[in-house]
Order: sequence, then C-alpha cells, then structure tokens
Amino acid sequence: MAPPSYARPTLSFLLKFNSPKAPLAAQSLATGSRQESTAFKASLGIESEWAPAVLLTVCSRTAVTIIASAARRLLTKKQNCTTCDLNLPLTEFPRRPEGSTCKHLSETCQDCWREWLAEQVESKHFDQISCAQCSNVLGQNEIRTLATPAVYERYLDASFKATMSAMPDFRWCMAAECKSGQVHSEGDIFCCVQCSHKACVNCNTAWHADETCKVYQGRLIKQPEEEEASARKLGRMSKLCPGCSRRVSKR
Repeated sequence: MAPPSYARPTLSFLLKFNSPKAPLAAQSLATGSRQESTAFKASLGIESEWAPAVLLTVCSRTAVTIIASAARRLLTKKQNCTTCDLNLPLTEFPRRPEGSTCKHLSETCQDCWREWLAEQVESKHFDQISCAQCSNVLGQNEIRTLATPAVYERYLDASFKATMSAMPDFRWCMAAECKSGQVHSEGDIFCCVQCSHKACVNCNTAWHADETCKVYQGRLIKQPEEEEASARKLGRMSKLCPGCSRRVSKR
C-alpha cells in the first residue's frame, strides 16, 4: 500500500535540505508503488506500513516551526536606516538584487531607496545611477527591484532615448507635444512622420520657410544687438510714469 496523499508535500522538505533519502522518497511518494514504498521503509529501517508518512509529516511540521520562528525573528528584529535614521524591522530593508556588485550590508530602507532612485533617474544619465550606500553604478535589474514601477518606467524611457540618440542619423521631433523620432539621413528638412512637424536640420530649429539658413542664422546674430539698441533708444525717449509705472514720452 502506498503512503497517504498528505505525506507527499513533505518531499519538498527532504529535497530542500538535501536528504540522502530524497531520491528514494521521490520514487516512493510520486509513484505510490508497493515495491518502491517497501524499499523506502527498508532504507529507513522501519517496518510499519505508515511509518514513512508519519516520519515525513513530523519532518514537515518541524520545518514549518523553523520557518515560523525565523519569520518572527525577522519581524521583531530591527535596525537603523543610515539615510532616514529610523529604527525599522529587517523586512523594511530590501535584499541585494541578483547580479549586484555591492558587497556591503543592506542599511537603507525601502522608502529611502525609492526616493533616492527617483532623484537619480531625474538628474543622472541612465547609465550613471549609483547605489544609495556606495559609488557602484546600478544595473537595470537592481533598479527594477528597488525603484517604484513609475520610476522604473522613466528609467527605461531615458535608456531608450539615450540609445536611439546615439545613432548618427536619428533625430527626435522638435514639436513640444510630440515624442516621436526617426532616422533622417538626407535633406535639410526633417518632417516628422507622426505629427508632420518640420524642422531645419542645419539650424536645429523649426523650419524657417521664408529664409535661407544663412539669412536665418544672420538674423539670430543681429537680433540681440538690435534689441539692445532698441532698449537704449526707448530709454532716451521715454520715462516711467510715477503714477502707473508705464513708460511715457519725455516730451
């Protein structure tokens, strides 16, 4: 007769702790064959038909007790966050993500990590975002694990834009409301395929339809001088009204 079904889940306990009985237990509990069950009992030196299941059940209960005890310790033990200086449970401190090059202990709480990464994503280049506790640069997996979903999305967007911008012939649309971009390798006029906004490639500005690039650039050079001359002339010919602070003619 095969061991009862309630004994089967305890196989994971044997496998987890690398029990030498695990391979035989796997055969016995998975197949339920009398011959394999008998071999399993013999390997344990037990004669009772149900002894293996009873033993496995005890082992399972012991494992649950150990895990529950460890969980209680994690919930009650506390440490100070080096950033906010709050005394918090260990569960508030994220574990080092897989692939991390940091070797120090986790001494920054989850909330501080999220604030740190939000600021870093806004102010740093996507490949220069550093650890909150050391100067190591963080990788994508670490940022995905430690940041909020919204901040991680902004990080991915910055990474994508930087990668595309590094392409020699790639240009972003200059329209304020458009976020599209495309490869443009020929001609002086860039026309966005998304919104049809036109831009001058040579001047890197909105398309100046009525001016050549030379005339447009010359006007930009002269414009500050003309504005300054106009301001001086206005100062000579007018004054501020003491009542309404508007400029009025000196005549």
